[in-house]
Amino acid sequence: MKINKEIRDFYLKTRKLIKNGQLDFFPIYVFFFISFLALGLVFIFPDYLIFTSKKTNGIYREGVYEDVKTLTPYLTTNDTEKTIANIIFPSLFENYNGKIISKFLKSYLVNKEKTEIQITLKDKLYWANGEKLTTEDIRFGLEFAKKFAPSEISRFFSQLEFKIINESQGVFISKFPDNYLIYNLVYLKPLPVKVFSHYSPDFYALDLAQNGFGPFVLKEVRNNKKKIIVLERNKYFPEKVYLKRIEFHIFKDQKEALTAFFTKEIDALAGINYFNLPSGFKKRIRIYKIVLPRVIGIFFNQQKIKANEIVDFLNANLDRQEIVKNVFNNYAEKSEGIFSPSVRKILNLKGVEVLSPQKTAKPQFDFTLILPNSFYYPDLARYLKSKFKIDFVIVSRIDLNEIIKNKDYQALLYGINYGYPPNLAYFFSQTGINLNNSESKILEKEILETKINPAKDIFSSQQEIEKIILDQKSNIFLVNPYYLYLVDKKFEGFDIFFVNDFSERFVKIQNIYSK
Repeated sequence: MKINKEIRDFYLKTRKLIKNGQLDFFPIYVFFFISFLALGLVFIFPDYLIFTSKKTNGIYREGVYEDVKTLTPYLTTNDTEKTIANIIFPSLFENYNGKIISKFLKSYLVNKEKTEIQITLKDKLYWANGEKLTTEDIRFGLEFAKKFAPSEISRFFSQLEFKIINESQGVFISKFPDNYLIYNLVYLKPLPVKVFSHYSPDFYALDLAQNGFGPFVLKEVRNNKKKIIVLERNKYFPEKVYLKRIEFHIFKDQKEALTAFFTKEIDALAGINYFNLPSGFKKRIRIYKIVLPRVIGIFFNQQKIKANEIVDFLNANLDRQEIVKNVFNNYAEKSEGIFSPSVRKILNLKGVEVLSPQKTAKPQFDFTLILPNSFYYPDLARYLKSKFKIDFVIVSRIDLNEIIKNKDYQALLYGINYGYPPNLAYFFSQTGINLNNSESKILEKEILETKINPAKDIFSSQQEIEKIILDQKSNIFLVNPYYLYLVDKKFEGFDIFFVNDFSERFVKIQNIYSK
């Protein structure tokens, strides 16, 4: 090793100087010798020198503003419950910045027909109570999901069976070819069959969360001035975990949680809107701008309005970057198509054609935008009205759902979360909510082929589906807002930049540590 040779040369030269009585230069050589020795240690023992700087007794306190009543998978009712449940009960497969990983599996193999996935568990896996984890727990997790998961998840699981080969191997068998098969398994939670059988039918009990597999499990629930959900390190988790404990402090609303963050009562806060961040506060914190598979746009009802000229005019004259700056305070990225630049990079898709500004006459804007009364939609609508004189009406989320269901609109200012990998059928197909109220046989065929044709690549196929939708000229895609996560700078190791859902931000929480 070259570094060791240089250390040896310095040592021999220093020794020669001592012998010859040339001690005037001795301190300099000692200095260089020690410096090279230290450098050598960095090369020889890099892991040791890096890891010893990470504290293993840190306490991570996150503020939330939704109550926690259950942590049982599929029975959770809000994002906070779902987030904590995902830590305690990880999915069989997980999305880590656009890549599929598993805390459970040594290997898996998908057959070319996309009807089977054979899995092999890692060696020596245990639940937090010390019970061995086996394929029987995976089988039970699937049956539990069929009974209790939300309908959009249970529909997929109803077509799936799990055949046990032995306690460490098994096969998922789908009734039909499904290119989304492995990606849908990110919703499957292995569950400790012995524990859950004991608690049946009271699956809502918080005590169940003491027996998970994740890096942290439930320790206690404190109820003093406020409710605190305390998770402790799972000693049976097979990977290194740096934090000693995680606390979720429950506040009555976002404002109270933000105040607690300012006063250092908590260390992290998720989902704060861009307009709530005070200037000058960034010195103490890191603001993580997390990308989600979503887009905000204007969606026209083809049966109510012919929007070709409107779409062409707005696409050519809208300044999306100005929207990002003035409406979203730079906490978003512009999106000329369904997929914003960051999502396109993850999906490995080419960009869309950007139209140059046109001096053509403005078409008649004889339509009214309908939008929800939440988040950034009212601000965005006011911007569009100031620039293009577009009228709008703000309604409640409940009313908006009914309006979409009955197709009682000309145009919507709306946001869609199309998932990863993208599943655009829900928003643009006749089998879903069909925002454009369209009847495109070409689109329906491409969406179906992408799902069931084993020869189709579900990622590259998104480019063709997007092109068909754009060519209909019934949509104007605008921006993809970031999901903001605020963390005190005394914590390191958070490396998430893309999630399918807010609740997946802790997929690598075992890597977070305090300095």
